Amino acid sequence: MNDTRPQVVRGYLRELDAALEGVPDPMRRDILDGIAADLAGLDAPAAATRIEQLGDPSAIAAEARTDASDGSTPRPAAVAAASPAASAAVAAASPAASVSAVSPRWYVVVTSLTVAFGGFVVPIAGWVVGIVLMWLSNAWQRWEKWTATLVVVGVPAAVLLIAWLSAVTTRVGAGDTGEVASPIMPFGFSGWHSGILLGMLLPVVVGIWLLWRGLRRG
Repeated sequence: MNDTRPQVVRGYLRELDAALEGVPDPMRRDILDGIAADLAGLDAPAAATRIEQLGDPSAIAAEARTDASDGSTPRPAAVAAASPAASAAVAAASPAASVSAVSPRWYVVVTSLTVAFGGFVVPIAGWVVGIVLMWLSNAWQRWEKWTATLVVVGVPAAVLLIAWLSAVTTRVGAGDTGEVASPIMPFGFSGWHSGILLGMLLPVVVGIWLLWRGLRRG
C-alpha cells in the first residue's frame, strides 16, 4: 500500500524515529503515533507549518529520554503543543500518567475559577481544592504551579506571621500588659487586616493569571 502522505511528513517522521533510538519502545511508538496523527490529513504546506511548530526531532527525543529516565509523564514541549489526540497518546506512554494528563479547556476554566473564587464559596477549603486541581493538571508548567501556590498561600501567611511576631515583640516590650498590638502596615491597615485582605485578593489575581496561561496553550 502506497504511503500518500506528503514527503515533508514522511521525512519528518523518519528523522523523529531515528532520533528516538534508545527511548523505551512503548513511549517511542506512542510519540510517533501521536505526532503522525497530528499531521494526518494535512497537505504539504500545512504540514510544513505544523512541523515547524513541533520543532526539531532531536529536541523531542532529548525530552523524551529525560522523562523516561525520571519516570515522569512524557510530554515533550513539541508534543504538548500537538492535538489532544497526540498529547493523549504520548501521556499514555508513562505508567505514572494521571487521569488528568491531558486537560481540556473546561478543566482549565473550572480550576482557575476555583482558585480565584472557591474560598468565597467554601472558606479556605475552596482555595485548597483549586490548588489541588491545578497540581493534578499539566495545563500549567511546574514553575507556574509553584508560583501560584506560593503567592496564594505563602504571601498572606508571611504577612500574618510578621504581624504575629511584631505583636509578640510589642507585647513583650510593653511588659506583658495583656494587650496584643498589631503593627501598622502601608495604607493604614494593620498586619492582621493586610494578611486577610491579601488572602482574599491574591487568589483572584492568581486565578485570572492561571486562566490566561492555561488557555494560551489550549
